[in-house]
Amino acid sequence: MFASLNAEYYNASYPIIISENSLSSLNIYLSEIKKKNIFLIIDSKFKDNNYHPSKTLTKIINNYNKIFISGGIKSKSLNQLTKILFHLSETNLTRDSYIVAIGGGVIGDIVGLAASIYLRGLKLIHVPTSTTSMLDSSIGGKTGLNIFDKVNMIGTYYHPEMVFIDTRFLYTLNKRDFRAGIAESIKKSIISDKIFFNYLDVNSDKINNLEFESIFYLIKKSLEIKLMHTRQDMFEKAKRLFLNYGHTFGQSLESYYGIDQKSLRHGEAVSLGCICASYMACALNKKVDKTIISQHKSIFSKFNLPVHINEIKSLKKPKVNILFNLINNDKKKIITGNRFILSEKIGEAKVVTISNKKLIISSFNKILE
Repeated sequence: MFASLNAEYYNASYPIIISENSLSSLNIYLSEIKKKNIFLIIDSKFKDNNYHPSKTLTKIINNYNKIFISGGIKSKSLNQLTKILFHLSETNLTRDSYIVAIGGGVIGDIVGLAASIYLRGLKLIHVPTSTTSMLDSSIGGKTGLNIFDKVNMIGTYYHPEMVFIDTRFLYTLNKRDFRAGIAESIKKSIISDKIFFNYLDVNSDKINNLEFESIFYLIKKSLEIKLMHTRQDMFEKAKRLFLNYGHTFGQSLESYYGIDQKSLRHGEAVSLGCICASYMACALNKKVDKTIISQHKSIFSKFNLPVHINEIKSLKKPKVNILFNLINNDKKKIITGNRFILSEKIGEAKVVTISNKKLIISSFNKILE
């Protein structure tokens, strides 16, 4: 199976290739560029050939200038950005050079940021290798790093030239990492597509078992929804904000645990954040059908994603007042309060500005008590 989606923005247009053999397409694409004008930045996991989904990846890695960096969350730092920029400088890349990011969301974010600022912009190619990056972060143009224990507080908007999604990378992931990424698809279905929500519900076993046709559709549909939300709202002024569903609560949880993916995966934080948001929607509007809460819990549980903090055994229960204070670091905050994305009905969402401490704490407590 093969699909080519076209990402159309006011300042950029690029194709997104999805197949079980996209690495071959990447290899052909790179072969038409001068070798000295290509620089690979690769998740260090792929130093081990056992993680290569095909010999084509081995060939690509061996053929070009490259560095390996950790795909862990600690790589989203100023220190790592400086190291990347140093290597780009040492390689004497020119303005017409290509940076190829091979890795998950962390790699894509930090490499995208480096590509956007080095020589005021080099050409960027994304090769996402994680569930989250395939379903979400490899498109839309966001780049970023974390600073002062705050998520994505430094970043730019910068689009790639191409995105090559090879589904075989998913078979190199452990189950926890694979399923954590699916939170982004569930989130998208809740805010804008009830039919997709029902598809995820009915086909959860096939997706969890990595059946190819279900995985292919999962990726394609997730990206189509993201494109719908971002094409006309590049800078999160309106509809793109909906994609932050669950993230205001979730990023507070991530910050509490030191932005440590070993303790709490990003997708797990999003899952917990969506549960908080479902309770908040019901508390804010008494007319909301409370089955929205059970629908949230059911769909996330089908993908073994947490709906209560005690489901992640390695975590100590956080202090809710600290979580509330961390919410104030959210990038979406405006002078009148925090902006929360709420869904009162599957397939619909809205933005609500809230400064009510009692309501926010009460919503957090639903996953803590």
